[in-house]
Amino acid sequence: MARGGAQKVADAMASYLRSLGGEIVTGERIDTLAQLPAARAVLCDVTPRQLLKMTGDTKCLAVFNDVRHELETAGFHTRSHAAP
Repeated sequence: MARGGAQKVADAMASYLRSLGGEIVTGERIDTLAQLPAARAVLCDVTPRQLLKMTGDTKCLAVFNDVRHELETAGFHTRSHAAP
């Protein structure tokens, strides 16, 4: 456990990300990954089913297609299940 609690770990990680030029955006509703600006990495705090829904039918990122396939294979289908 970090001295000062788990929030100190989150604060340190956020500080490090910002020192590398990263940006943290909260409080924004994102319905599709196409709403996001081009980036080397994007972190989403969502369930696999919600992430699949965010990709839509466009499969907008070539790299994400492999992850999408793995999620669908694991049973997280967007067409047959509603997002929680």
